[in-house]
Amino acid sequence: YRGHPNALAVLLDLLVYTAVFLAMIYIALEDIETSSVPTAVSIMMMIFFGACLLMRQSFDEISRLSFFAHFLGLLGFGAIVVFLSYGSNERWISKEYIEVGALVGFVTGYPLVIFNLLISFLALALFCLIRRILRKENLWLPFAPFITFGAILTIFFGSHFINWCIGSLS
Repeated sequence: YRGHPNALAVLLDLLVYTAVFLAMIYIALEDIETSSVPTAVSIMMMIFFGACLLMRQSFDEISRLSFFAHFLGLLGFGAIVVFLSYGSNERWISKEYIEVGALVGFVTGYPLVIFNLLISFLALALFCLIRRILRKENLWLPFAPFITFGAILTIFFGSHFINWCIGSLS
């Protein structure tokens, strides 16, 4: 990025996303190991990411629009997890994933959060199908690894997928 007019902003974005993804990987590994999600880490990362987005607003106009899009992602993913959790009396998904879903929605933002939801739930469904075929009786699965997997794929390939979908419609 040498010579880029906002090289410092690009470097800061890279550091912020690295910190958030490391926290999400930690949450996923903790969920696999202990069947528990460290919600304090999710909340701290949302505050950290939000503060970084707000500080970034001083760089350009695009960041102001970006904060609103990220906030819509937080509301969207968080609302879906709340609906699935409370609507099923926690049979489908536990309440402890609300903060993780909100964090991932906040990081990916709208409209990428839609791709993230699609990838997360498809990966979970595929894994459940494989477990069912192998006749594993215990079908409880930690959801945080699938959310993290979806978030990583979304950051790298989500905009290409959305552009492809829009291009195929026209």
